Amino acid sequence: MAGTTYEALMSSLKRGEYAPLYLLQGDESYFIDQIVAYITENALSESEKVFNQLICYGKDSNSRMIIDNARQYPMMAQRRVIILKEAQTMRDIAALEPYAAHPAESTILVLVHPHKKLDGRKSLSKALARNGVVYEAKSLYANKLPGWIESYVKGKKLNIEHDASIALAEYLGSDLTKIANEIDKLEITLGNKATITRDDVFKNIGISKDYNVFELQKALGQRDPITIQRIMLHFMGNMKANPLIFVISSLYAYFSKILIVRSMGQSSDQELMAAIQLRQAFFLREYKSAAQKFSTAHLEYVITLLRKYDLQSKGLGRRSKPDHETLREIVQEIYTLPNRKM
Repeated sequence: MAGTTYEALMSSLKRGEYAPLYLLQGDESYFIDQIVAYITENALSESEKVFNQLICYGKDSNSRMIIDNARQYPMMAQRRVIILKEAQTMRDIAALEPYAAHPAESTILVLVHPHKKLDGRKSLSKALARNGVVYEAKSLYANKLPGWIESYVKGKKLNIEHDASIALAEYLGSDLTKIANEIDKLEITLGNKATITRDDVFKNIGISKDYNVFELQKALGQRDPITIQRIMLHFMGNMKANPLIFVISSLYAYFSKILIVRSMGQSSDQELMAAIQLRQAFFLREYKSAAQKFSTAHLEYVITLLRKYDLQSKGLGRRSKPDHETLREIVQEIYTLPNRKM
């Protein structure tokens, strides 16, 4: 079975419905790790694992070894479990095709193939899809991260303020494993509290409450020179805590939303909130205020400017200045932009 979702796959596992073959591939290692962990922990009892569970790595394995182990009968158990990690490093992985075409019903063979995909045109991929489960773990888009965070927190019987989930997503990036670990730490520090707030995030994840990218983008949007200068002084002496790529990405997302608000003219607050994926009306005032301080042409220029610096920060194009000088240049250009005719 090809094209299954993470939720559907985990639901079937929790119902005790195991397939003889699993191909777990794709960019997002968090989902793959969760599936592997569940099978490893639950497919066999602790006593059954001694003789019936094998975890090996592609670079240390070959197809004959995997097939021989998969064909063995379980010892005092219903099934055997074989986890082949880093399967993409096994040189003769294609030679698993005969087994995939006729897998043993008493064995669960899991091929963990992260960061890459098997060629779907090859006979091995077709056999795996026909007789097992093929799952591709795709990285989440940035605009999906707050929703994923809120879903993860809800699974812990907790709540999280929407702006707190945005802060986590923007500060920690798209690494779901890192995000999950930080939320797990927050759960411990919450004590009897049932809701994670933005202050909780700032206090426990190492984000300065007053000197962070969220306050910088707000100050730029409101054209507040004193606050901008104060935050920039802090940033210039601590760029490791405020990486240039992260700051540029955050500013890009922020000014993109301001542009959307401005372009929607007299739309209702509900329409604006839906367009920029905002859940609390309180924060809409900030975007509407900033939209009045920049023209559409100015905002489009800011977006283009940030795209250019984003490429440069990733090594594309010329950039000889150190990060703190580049950030100073970006902020100065955005702040002075409304004074120019375009």
